[in-house]
Amino acid sequence: MRRNLTALAIGALALLAPSATSAAGARVDTTQCFLSSIGSGYIACYATKGASNETTTPSGDVSSQFNGTTTFTIKDPTGKVIYQSTHELRYHRLVKDGVAKVEGQHVKDTFPLNGKTCTFQSDLQYANGEVRHGAFDSSCS
Repeated sequence: MRRNLTALAIGALALLAPSATSAAGARVDTTQCFLSSIGSGYIACYATKGASNETTTPSGDVSSQFNGTTTFTIKDPTGKVIYQSTHELRYHRLVKDGVAKVEGQHVKDTFPLNGKTCTFQSDLQYANGEVRHGAFDSSCS
């Protein structure tokens, strides 16, 4: 179950990255909660904290960045936390002529599994119409 929850959390990180309308040097501190599909009354929440920055060049290119963390939490119907993990997140987006040309993120998560401490990290980049994954690493000790 933990593997599925971690994959769900990482997949949702792209939804949390600030859009190209973020203010320069803005602090980000938001929490979004949704009904979870794992059972009736379960709630999944994403708390994102960090800093965003946006730069617009004279030619109109817009570069947006975010550095911070996202905490993924699932609560049962009584409100008890049954799963929680915090992920480091770095995100970058470059828009030219209104079209996203480059978009990428780096995710890192450390979590307990079977009595060991495990780490997962991955890079995802969109460039020139293609999605590329790189720097994937996972290990437990």
